[in-house]
Amino acid sequence: MKLFYCLLPEEFRFDICGEVKQVIKENSQGIIQKTIPAMRCAKIQHKGPHDIMEDKVYFLYREWLSTNNEKTRDFPLFLQYHNFFPEVSEAELITDIFLPLE
Repeated sequence: MKLFYCLLPEEFRFDICGEVKQVIKENSQGIIQKTIPAMRCAKIQHKGPHDIMEDKVYFLYREWLSTNNEKTRDFPLFLQYHNFFPEVSEAELITDIFLPLE
């Protein structure tokens, strides 16, 4: 059974990031410059379509944390995409999933 809950639009937010080689100036699009800080993370690699990646995320939260006596840090889970569709087939997609730890 999958559990779902709803967020109000003002409660929902996500960041999309990429590497930049210059300073991001103030702009009307709301693009800002931030840095992912150095920290300990659990990392698991997902191979295949992004729409089935949630199984690995749930594994980290539901099983890996308690099995390894770890706690999450006050920082969101983040992903690193190594390639993109349609440059490769969905079966060849590689994504690293990072869960920040205390």
